[in-house]
Amino acid sequence: MIPPPSEITPPVSRNSSPLTPPGSNEKSAAQIHSAIACIKTIKRGILEELSTSPNHSFSLSPAQFNHLLQIAKQDQDLIGYIEDKLRYDYDPVRQRLTLRMPSSPHDSLARRLGYLIYDQLKDVAAGDDKASEFARNVHLVGSADITYEISGARKITQPDESFKHDEMAFPGVILEMAFSQTLKDLRRKAKDHIYDSDGNIRAVVGLKLPYGVDASQKIATLHVWRPEVSATGPTGQLEFHTSETAAIEFHYATDSGDLDSNQQTLSGTPSGQQSQADLILRLSEFASESFAADKLSDKDRDIVIPHQEILQAIRWVLQDGQGNDHAGYRDILDVGIAKRKRTETPDDDDDDAAVETGSSEHTGDDPDYEPPQGRTYRRRLNPSV
Repeated sequence: MIPPPSEITPPVSRNSSPLTPPGSNEKSAAQIHSAIACIKTIKRGILEELSTSPNHSFSLSPAQFNHLLQIAKQDQDLIGYIEDKLRYDYDPVRQRLTLRMPSSPHDSLARRLGYLIYDQLKDVAAGDDKASEFARNVHLVGSADITYEISGARKITQPDESFKHDEMAFPGVILEMAFSQTLKDLRRKAKDHIYDSDGNIRAVVGLKLPYGVDASQKIATLHVWRPEVSATGPTGQLEFHTSETAAIEFHYATDSGDLDSNQQTLSGTPSGQQSQADLILRLSEFASESFAADKLSDKDRDIVIPHQEILQAIRWVLQDGQGNDHAGYRDILDVGIAKRKRTETPDDDDDDAAVETGSSEHTGDDPDYEPPQGRTYRRRLNPSV
């Protein structure tokens, strides 16, 4: 008699059952703790423990990101670092936390271009008309956090440099540099800034320098993205989108040589005429459209950064930003000068700290000794000696 289906005994499998995958809570905790461990490593400055990539990404939902912050708040030193020093972006739509470690050339170039633009704003601010008053209220605020509300969640991003008017919720102009990032990444970041701010960010200036195998091309490209509203479709529906309004190529060449002798040369051939090769922003772009129209009326003007100044900034980064971070002159202690060991905490009494003797005869037996690097000259602490 054949038993009913409910009474049939299934055959015994000869294959061992696969390991049960970790549950969602376990995966979530692992991602959060991996991100925290990475943040702590960046904080300690032990970059050898990380990969060579300047960016480290983690897949975190908004709830997981908030949980990460709650864990970090249990350590005042860690949460202070996250809020004040850590460079990161969090996108709740893509559910991605990106920890950024921009290189010295990356930051240096962003800062140099920021100063070039800010100098032009200060020239305008020196006057006594509406444009001058407007310019006096625009400030270079660096990589200050920008927070967007996306579908009820907070999106946090930190541009390389930004300019913000005192009365604005968002910066009007943003600078983004890209060395290891692709042009596609740079373009996506620019569009996100403009789209997420509903066009209140009026211009994103991006500079892409060749990286890795592309470095031999020695071509840098400067791009400007702006918000645009245009009629689309058969009904003429108005649509908000982002438009790339400028793309300028800078062809440069460098010769290797002694950096201190200033023998490195630079030649630039921007595409197009000179007027087309300059970076041109409008003063009104440093605030929202309606606000700027009200404050400036017909006093709007161009903020122009000549292409040669941009080339000089690129040259400065290539010459001084790459290579040995310790290159250049610095003081070293004379032989025989005692160097007090640092205490573990700032509350310790320095008088109880051990003393080590500075000497050019140090060897690798001293774990605290770091040999001098780069060019140095000896400083006399007592001129009469």
